[in-house]
Amino acid sequence: MADIRILSDDSIAALRRDHERLRYELLQTRTQLRAFTAAGSDRGLKPVCVFSLSAALSTSDATQGGTIIEQYGPGREHSDTTITVANPPKPGGAYLFYGASGAHGVAFWDPATEHWLIFQLYRECPEA
Repeated sequence: MADIRILSDDSIAALRRDHERLRYELLQTRTQLRAFTAAGSDRGLKPVCVFSLSAALSTSDATQGGTIIEQYGPGREHSDTTITVANPPKPGGAYLFYGASGAHGVAFWDPATEHWLIFQLYRECPEA
């Protein structure tokens, strides 16, 4: 028969803190996403693109070159399709995404830094 575990008050409090922290991080991410989208629209440029990496990207790379495949959202298209995508940092000094040359991903235009910020990288299908 399965053991029944009873959580202590400290464990329940820790779970609540983790839940609130994750909830706060999600709200922060949503706020940043809205800001990126709104800022891209304000400048008249499309805020989202699908890109292809022009070289391999590792978790030690802050940026990598790429090529815009498609652009989405309101506004006019970016005229230069050769781009640099920024790899978001994660705690501990490494970066979030990695992928082979030719891997496709989605990025948001950040007009404040004038960089494309990687939102998702599809490692499982490098060829379209």
